[in-house]
Amino acid sequence: MKNSLGKRIYSIRKKLGLNQTEFALSIGLSTASAISLYETDDREPDIETLKKIAEIGDVDLGWLITGQEINEPKEAFNTVFQYGLKQSLESRVREDVYRYMKKQKKNIFPIVTELPEKMEELDKPETYANADFISLPYNHDKCAALTAEDDSMAPTIMKGDFIIVDMLKNIKDGNIAVIVNINGSHIIRRIKHHEDFIIVYSDNQKYAPDIIYRKQIKFMKKVVKIIKDV
Repeated sequence: MKNSLGKRIYSIRKKLGLNQTEFALSIGLSTASAISLYETDDREPDIETLKKIAEIGDVDLGWLITGQEINEPKEAFNTVFQYGLKQSLESRVREDVYRYMKKQKKNIFPIVTELPEKMEELDKPETYANADFISLPYNHDKCAALTAEDDSMAPTIMKGDFIIVDMLKNIKDGNIAVIVNINGSHIIRRIKHHEDFIIVYSDNQKYAPDIIYRKQIKFMKKVVKIIKDV
């Protein structure tokens, strides 16, 4: 419990000279029971309550959440995910950090499990609230990231590698693309266009080429960068 979130909340309350009931009322809560649970680390406040505690205690929100002094957006981004808050809180923190870093023009991409069809869907909270992010020196903010789930494109793309997908670029013959079928599943392959279908083929010779009819395809997105899992 050393240097825990509950300990930091307790220290703020004590610094203000308030009992638990007074502290609860000062941050908009009706009873002291929630404060008691917060201070013993039996419950974690939601992000709005954390913001109120940071404001009334005149402390940095990043320090309150993590116990670390945070001076740069990148440090804030890395620190939030390094320290142990549960998912219910972490998803809200991720959303705030993501929006803050985007405002600072940082090149970060949400790592999604299901690739959205349209760019605007990436900026919806439900898309990234439970996502991790990757920060890369790639100057394009119309991208998302996926993790390769198999070795079908080995050795070009190995299982666990990050795949950066451009949501807007056209896909030419020979390009690697994420192909999302109408049932929502996806594969990563090189493609060759034909009028009514595409031929998909793997860099891994264990996988045979295949034909996918366009009526079976929901959408395709171009892979523009591969980050090796090291």
